[in-house]
Amino acid sequence: MTLHAAKGLEFPLVFLCGLEEGLFPHSRTLLAPDDIEEERRLCYVGMTRAMDTLALTCARYRRRWGTDMPEASIPSRFLEEVPAGLIEDISGPKSQTASHEVRGTRAVRIGVFALFL
Repeated sequence: MTLHAAKGLEFPLVFLCGLEEGLFPHSRTLLAPDDIEEERRLCYVGMTRAMDTLALTCARYRRRWGTDMPEASIPSRFLEEVPAGLIEDISGPKSQTASHEVRGTRAVRIGVFALFL
């Protein structure tokens, strides 16, 4: 379901994935303040769809644009705007890496932040 389609709906549990600079907010909006504000409003729509629990995720590394080398990701600026008292970082130690295979590709550690509403 897209964030646009979620307007007006509520769910007990909501996952917003890919909260990384270049993904959310999208790279095309990074130089236009009005576009960043629209992305911020969409993020707010997604966050406010959660009735009980909201999980926000960002990858520490991501393969981009068909390359095999993972690049370090920068967490989305929208994560910084969430009050610290509402966030519980449940991603585990940063020194760990995922070691299991998922459909033939190596999985990478993901930062997961749970917000309890």
